Amino acid sequence: MLGRHNAENKAGRHARLKRIWERYGVAGLGLLSPLLTGVPLGAALGVSLGAHPWMLLFWCFIGTVLWTTLLTFAAAMGLAGFMP
Repeated sequence: MLGRHNAENKAGRHARLKRIWERYGVAGLGLLSPLLTGVPLGAALGVSLGAHPWMLLFWCFIGTVLWTTLLTFAAAMGLAGFMP
């Protein structure tokens, strides 16, 4: 009984990961990995899921530039609020 429940739980996790991968794909992983996991881990995950390495590299580059710009802007605006 316990083994069956554990197997169903693992299958559910894999099914959820597969649904997310099919919905957002390389672009979603590339845009979110700089913020959530870091680019090296996100790239390794993407390649292991079968993503084309050059497309993944492109989207990770776009995600890194995007998050760097947004977070730098947010920090600059936050510090500007403290200055007279």
